[in-house]
Amino acid sequence: MKHWLQAFRLWTWTIASCSWLVFVSCSHRRRAPSTFPSTSQGSHFTTVDSLQAGGARYTVYANLDTLLVVKDLDTVFRFRGPTNGLTVRDFDSDGHDDIIIHHITNMPGIEELIRYSTHSNGFVEVQLFSSFPSSTELQGTGLFYSYHRSGCADMNWDSDLFFLDDSMAVRVGNIHGEGCEDITRTLARISYAADSGTSDDLVVMDSLVFDAGCSSGVSKWDFIREYWTANWKEFLESNR
Repeated sequence: MKHWLQAFRLWTWTIASCSWLVFVSCSHRRRAPSTFPSTSQGSHFTTVDSLQAGGARYTVYANLDTLLVVKDLDTVFRFRGPTNGLTVRDFDSDGHDDIIIHHITNMPGIEELIRYSTHSNGFVEVQLFSSFPSSTELQGTGLFYSYHRSGCADMNWDSDLFFLDDSMAVRVGNIHGEGCEDITRTLARISYAADSGTSDDLVVMDSLVFDAGCSSGVSKWDFIREYWTANWKEFLESNR
């Protein structure tokens, strides 16, 4: 009887020990929390979204002035600046998710792009991207075009053609529209960007006039899209 009682006590102690080990193991399992450690100002990061890039899954955390990209609880990228909202999507159609940070300004569509770089296998902030508001991909070309107003209640405007050189947005062309003097017609000056792609390097190559009145059925948005779609190759050649 004494030996049986000792065996029973040993069996119950073993079961209790195993249960405790399982509990500890589960409680220490690494998983993405809903909040992240606070900054020195005490503002906690909260989970905003998740993304897939480079064959791995990442979690995006943000507070008012900082964004973190985290993989397995390790911060792999940090962006400092206003984070008034963001979108996770494959901006450049390369099969990897990117992060677009939206800004609240007087100029609509100003954004920052955090891009997954296949060169460095990590995330990079694309320099000068905010200079190209309301960017749209020109499908199948590796190029994008932007739009921003340039005065006279949006009757004057600009659209830039650009590409992404890893962590830099590079302009190759520009359309400057002027419709302030006659709201039914718009003068569009077409320029290509020589060398660096800065505003000082724009070279006018053509001028076009198109009817822009309500009765024409042609909007400036149609003109911009159709012009870049038909003529984008000329600007790559001019830029070289």
